[in-house]
Amino acid sequence: MTVFRVKLKFFSENKICGYLPRVKDLQVLSEIKEKGIIGPDSCNSVNEIDMLLGADVISVILLGRTIKLRSGLMAVGSMLGFTLMCKSSQEVIDNTEVSVPAIRERQLSMFLNQLNVNELWDIETIRIRDPVENIKNEIQHSDMIERFQKDIKILPSGRYEVALPFKIEGQLRDNRDLTLKMLKWTSASINHLLDNTPSKYMDIVSKLRHSFYVDNCVTGVSDTQEIESFVNKVRKIMFNGCFNLRGWESNVKKESISKCEGDTNVLSLTWNLDRETLRCTVNNVILEKLTEMTKRTILSVIQGIFDPLGILTAATLLPKMWLQETWKVKLAWDSPLKLGLCNKFDKWFKEILLLQNLEIPRYCEANSDSDLHVFEDASKNAYDACIFVRTKLASGIKLHLLRAKARVAPIKSVSMPRLELLACCVGARLANSIRNSLDVPDLKITY
Repeated sequence: MTVFRVKLKFFSENKICGYLPRVKDLQVLSEIKEKGIIGPDSCNSVNEIDMLLGADVISVILLGRTIKLRSGLMAVGSMLGFTLMCKSSQEVIDNTEVSVPAIRERQLSMFLNQLNVNELWDIETIRIRDPVENIKNEIQHSDMIERFQKDIKILPSGRYEVALPFKIEGQLRDNRDLTLKMLKWTSASINHLLDNTPSKYMDIVSKLRHSFYVDNCVTGVSDTQEIESFVNKVRKIMFNGCFNLRGWESNVKKESISKCEGDTNVLSLTWNLDRETLRCTVNNVILEKLTEMTKRTILSVIQGIFDPLGILTAATLLPKMWLQETWKVKLAWDSPLKLGLCNKFDKWFKEILLLQNLEIPRYCEANSDSDLHVFEDASKNAYDACIFVRTKLASGIKLHLLRAKARVAPIKSVSMPRLELLACCVGARLANSIRNSLDVPDLKITY
């Protein structure tokens, strides 16, 4: 018997996973016995899993000895004895009836108390989710807000006292960071203030409900004469909750406006008050520090371009496609790129600052005579969707790009019909999101 010692760090859980089935196929058991392999336990008893070893530990205890069985299984030697694996589960399924989790359609279910693995897989949703999922989340959110508002108190000084948002169901987690963020953002207090505003300000309140992001209020009015009245009413409403709204910025010069010319930042976009346009900002600091072309540095530059509206999609999609080529050749993160890719990226980097000159009009008119036009397309390399709003005016018809979204096609080969369906799905979800945001009833959508 070989004696060995390995120092490991374990995390304790009440239950790791389900039971591990034993090998029941008599031919496999016979072959294991013929080759002198000390195989798994008898199938008569099934025990719970006591330890789950990660890949970092497996590399230490594996001996490098493998024996291929006729059934397609691989017996891999380790310091703990042999374990059975298979290279291709589908191939083995077609040729044998071995009852092993990797071969049969039995999968181990992880029961971790503090981690939902599905949430990790669900991160990449292109910021556009299924409407059914959105409705479910909105119901849960409204229930949480209702319980939260019941615990809000207004002190004699006029300030708000907010109780900790404890969960009623399930096991409580450490929510200190979440509570601090809520107190810092003051979003719950603002909503409570708006809910208790006198009815004579309802027209202002309905606009403010959809205008706050953290502590910034982004909204607009119909004409220049309405600005002063709007600012005064909003200040009066917010002052009742000890909120001092200041630093008003507009494209019209008024007494209450502190800035009415030049550039200003609106939710990470640059708003030019003189030309009434929006544009994206390219992080010059990242470009200045770019000294070597590697997968890591290129990814940092691509991610440094914040484009929520998708106005730069045509320019930012190309480097993502080139970056995917580095994954296909399994290039390391800090390894230099091949000459062909370097030339492509180098040309793109030299022109990247020109993206800051691309502007779109800030004002977009949408009324009962407006309709959305959704365009989708796909190729073997990528798929995308964009949405325009078409509005009939007395002076003619006006078109305006609202949003665009593109995504690189998967590395694994996918049929063109499936890619086109993915593009249609993105377009449909974008249209649904924009229709709800514009709040225009009976808005016609053309695909």
